[in-house]
Amino acid sequence: MQMNDDRLDALFFADLRSIEAAPSDVLTARLIADAKRESDELAAKRERLADQPTRFSLRLMAEDILGLIGGWRPALGMTASLFCGIWFGALGSDPAMLLPGLGLDSPAITLDLPENPSELIATPEGMTE
Repeated sequence: MQMNDDRLDALFFADLRSIEAAPSDVLTARLIADAKRESDELAAKRERLADQPTRFSLRLMAEDILGLIGGWRPALGMTASLFCGIWFGALGSDPAMLLPGLGLDSPAITLDLPENPSELIATPEGMTE
């Protein structure tokens, strides 16, 4: 005879199904008393907090803003990119303007490139055609 799930359930769990699981009166009373005590403590804390005037806190506002954008790492990345943007924006199109010893009118590096780009590729010594 082949065993299927229904027969296995009947074989193994029949005794467990006959047990009636109900909490005792003592346990129920303790749970209700514990829940009432916790509820009273929370109500007292809410009343104390409602009575206190709220005040502005720069630290809490900064923590809220950092929490909105994901924490310190994204905030530092955005700060770095902000300052790089200000730096490059103030620099203009020529970054050599801020290098020491160079005038504002002269470029930092001057390259004389040949007309034919293939002349830039050198043939290794010892290899000839």
